[in-house]
Amino acid sequence: MTEMEQLPRKWTDVFIRSRVSPCIFNVRRGHGGVATKIAVGVGLPTVTWSNVYDNFYQSTVLLNGLILFTGGPYGWDPGLKRGERVVGYRPFRLLCELMELTPPRHLKGEDSVPDPADLLAELTSQITEPIEPLRDRARLGLHLLDQSELVNLVHVLFEERI
Repeated sequence: MTEMEQLPRKWTDVFIRSRVSPCIFNVRRGHGGVATKIAVGVGLPTVTWSNVYDNFYQSTVLLNGLILFTGGPYGWDPGLKRGERVVGYRPFRLLCELMELTPPRHLKGEDSVPDPADLLAELTSQITEPIEPLRDRARLGLHLLDQSELVNLVHVLFEERI
């Protein structure tokens, strides 16, 4: 390993804050699918939907939020491009921990910075939950067509207006 590879990577190497909401983090090109792979790898269920006339939609529940992925030949609203997104501060921080990324100190809109050990304990608890209620929650993230629907999802998940 070179000296550069040993340096801790920053969260901004993988994620970009969304302009849609402060608690949404877009996954940078070249890293797409990494968040979903991690969640599925630890045993969390993913729901998908696609047909020949629409985009491919994928949603995975992670802690109190979701990991969303949309791809396909059909365009979205210009402000909501295809790709992978993490919805929620706690899922974002857990993914930073699991990817060994240096997280931000405190983010605008975040109540407090959780301890990584607490997030890992919460994940362990979530993995043992019944699968069907997790799938039902993940289904909330399917078929989002534009920014307003994404903002409504944030409101539903976190009971707040952004």
